[in-house]
This record gives sequence, structure tokens and C-alpha cells, in this order.
Amino acid sequence: MKKLLLPISLFPLFLLFPFTALAHGGVSKNLGNTVVYLNQSPVSPLVGENVDMNFIIRDLNNQSLANLPVSIRMVDTFYGDASKDKEILTQQLTTDPNGSLDFNYTFKKENYFDVELTYQDPVTHAPESTGFLVQPRAAVSYYWLAIAALAGIAAGLLIAKLRKKQN
Repeated sequence: MKKLLLPISLFPLFLLFPFTALAHGGVSKNLGNTVVYLNQSPVSPLVGENVDMNFIIRDLNNQSLANLPVSIRMVDTFYGDASKDKEILTQQLTTDPNGSLDFNYTFKKENYFDVELTYQDPVTHAPESTGFLVQPRAAVSYYWLAIAALAGIAAGLLIAKLRKKQN
């Protein structure tokens, strides 16, 4: 019983402090004669958390598109009614020699945001546009979990004390 008491009492701490986990991920989209790769960190951001987005634009032969002018447009979307979408940011950036560009943003509210990239196709020279959807989420309150964990620990200690008296 004593061997189990320590792991059981430490388990609620692992539930209360999951903040050390980090997630990094990426997606890609084929667009005309190019492929756009997005690596975003964190993948599932919280409101108020800085989101690092690294876009890499390559041609279909996997060659970097260096010094490519790219327009980034951030849209606060409205589910079900595109007429209520609101543009909140536009930036003009240029890819580096590796076809890469970095974009950082801190989302101030919970919603769906469309990060749109527009650039010129390297073969047809026609404008190409694609978007990536980001959904920041509200921070979870761990207050209720802390109360449940403390109640569980108290109940466990009480049961252990009662069993000790019986023996």
C-alpha cells in the first residue's frame, strides 16, 4: 500500500501541470506550379500565445523560390457568413534564398483565422493565392481539477489512516 501512495499522490500533479508539452507540426498545399509548406509552432495555440509560422515555397521540382514577393493577409473569419469576415492584417514579405519566410502573430481572441498567401506563379506569372486556417483556443481553467485532485488526496489519506487503525 505504501508503494502505491506516492505514485497515486503525484498523479494529480501531472494533470495540473501539462504546460511543458510542446507541439510542432506542418502541412503543405499544392498550388499551380508551386508547393507551400507551413510549419507552425504551436500547432494548437492558446489565445495570447505567440504563434510562429514558417512558410516555405518551392516549385514542383522541389527547388526553392528565392526572393519571391509574398503578400500575407490575416482574416478574422465568421463561420457561416463570409460577408462578415474582417481583414485584420496585411504584410508584404519576401522569401529568403531558401524560399522561406517567417510570420509571427499573437491571437487576441478565440476564433477561426485565415492566413492567406498571395504570390506570382513562377511559370505562368499569374497570381496564386492559398490560405491556412488557424484556430486559437481559450486557456483551460484548471481550478476545478485542482479541487478534485485535493479532494482525492484527502480521501486517500483518510482511507489509509482508517485502514491503519483497523490493523
